Amino acid sequence: MIRDLGSLPTAFPSFHFPAVPLTLESFWIILPASLAMAAVGILESLLTLEITEEKTEMASYPAQECRGLGIANLAAACVGGVGGCGMIGQTVGNLRYGGKGRLSIFVSGAFLLLLMISLHPWVAQVPVAALVAIMVMVSISTFSWESLKEFKNPQKSSFWVILVTTFVVVVTKNLALGVLAGVIVFNLAAWRSERSS
Repeated sequence: MIRDLGSLPTAFPSFHFPAVPLTLESFWIILPASLAMAAVGILESLLTLEITEEKTEMASYPAQECRGLGIANLAAACVGGVGGCGMIGQTVGNLRYGGKGRLSIFVSGAFLLLLMISLHPWVAQVPVAALVAIMVMVSISTFSWESLKEFKNPQKSSFWVILVTTFVVVVTKNLALGVLAGVIVFNLAAWRSERSS
């Protein structure tokens, strides 16, 4: 059951600054995890933005999106929340059901918050297996099946990017390191291609 994973909110959060000592020692403790979370959050948000732009043919503003993400994460920390980012699954779901503007994302988030607060006794009864099934279906519907064609031609750089990224994520259990490894492989392949031409 969901309730076994932790407590659900029963009221709207109150504003407060995080109780973290402002020392150099705590800064160095927080820095590695915060850099990894920021890198993954920004990359996923930009990827979500690219998918949205592709599906809606509307212009996007990556710098504005990143600033908004930073402000939202600071605000979330001040009400006891955790960092977040643009979510591919939620965005693809919104697009599939006709939501194309920023209002659709706001409404889905606000509805989720109201649902958690007003119906928390019932939400707590949902089996974790049901959530896993939902996540599997979201993954299947958002996966780019065309990317599997890259494996037919192992000479392509995208083949190696996919392979190295997946391998590093699985071995290290760290998405940020996997993405970093993939970016390095991509840039090395681009540099090699540029030199050979």
